[in-house]
Amino acid sequence: MLRTLSIGWLLIPGCGEPKEMVFGSGVVADTAAGTPEGDADVDADADTDLDTAAGEEFPAVYTGALADCTGCHGSGSPSAGLDLSSDTVAFDSLSMGSTVDGFSYVVPGDADSSYVVMKLRGDDGISGDPMPPSGATDAQIDIMVGWINGGAQP
Repeated sequence: MLRTLSIGWLLIPGCGEPKEMVFGSGVVADTAAGTPEGDADVDADADTDLDTAAGEEFPAVYTGALADCTGCHGSGSPSAGLDLSSDTVAFDSLSMGSTVDGFSYVVPGDADSSYVVMKLRGDDGISGDPMPPSGATDAQIDIMVGWINGGAQP
């Protein structure tokens, strides 16, 4: 097995300059060994999703998915009371048991039950509009889902 990192540029429409981002690590099979059976994306598990940001530390997740949200969610009087002004403040805001309409912002290991993912995807039952107003990119959603499903580490 080989461990790989994918580095690329993330451009969020309407949110300024592109950000360089490490898109997580995945375990890929050595070419002599082949690919893990039934795993079309060749990552660490046997499903068909790419484990983007699984096991990533939050500063990298913040840079790739949340850093450009500070226009509305910056310090001072952040929209909806959610302060995302820095990676440290954002981690605390999202993971210190804060809830919205009975949902926790982050449920480690369960992205589908995490309100921040629901807002990014625009799921039914969210309060207000999906975020960001211009629509979350697949990359933003994948980064958050991978990080949360990977345990939502600081």
